[in-house]
Amino acid sequence: GRVQINAVPDKVEALELYFQWKPFLTAPAYAFQVGAFKKPFGYQEFVLSSSNLNLIDRTRTNSFMEKNLEATAYDVGVMGSADLREYGIPVTIHAGVFNGAGKGMKSDSNSGKQVVARVEGVPLTGLTLGGSGVVDRVGPKDGAESYMVWGGDARFEKSGFLVAVEAMGGDNYEGMMSAPVADVPS
Repeated sequence: GRVQINAVPDKVEALELYFQWKPFLTAPAYAFQVGAFKKPFGYQEFVLSSSNLNLIDRTRTNSFMEKNLEATAYDVGVMGSADLREYGIPVTIHAGVFNGAGKGMKSDSNSGKQVVARVEGVPLTGLTLGGSGVVDRVGPKDGAESYMVWGGDARFEKSGFLVAVEAMGGDNYEGMMSAPVADVPS
């Protein structure tokens, strides 16, 4: 498990507070997590730590996904993982069910849940391909928005040279319409 606390002047919140369980001693590739932790969406948010970012900060797209769609970042939930590299298969899989209320929420503000998954593979040496998806508000509807979000990424690294591409999309038009529009100088 892990404990990570975010303390600011007006509040203290647990970013990561989870228990990880590997049920099979003979198969360490499989694990389960329960608690508050990062959802498995996107390369830049889920795979890269803040200290290893390729650029000085995370992209605006990542911020939009977190603040407007709550598709990335921390949440309370349960997740299963499989690291098939243990068996010579260059694939990792993460899938979980989350509260959907986002980090710092003390209660579940809706009856729907969020299903989030990520698959990543290495088909060729130096080339890594990943895909992520979110289905939000699975279950009873109580006036909350429902949406699906997808993401795909590719990275090629050789001799210290890195090319990385990440794309995201979805069908939450209500959330996208309420987002602030960037000012473009005329």
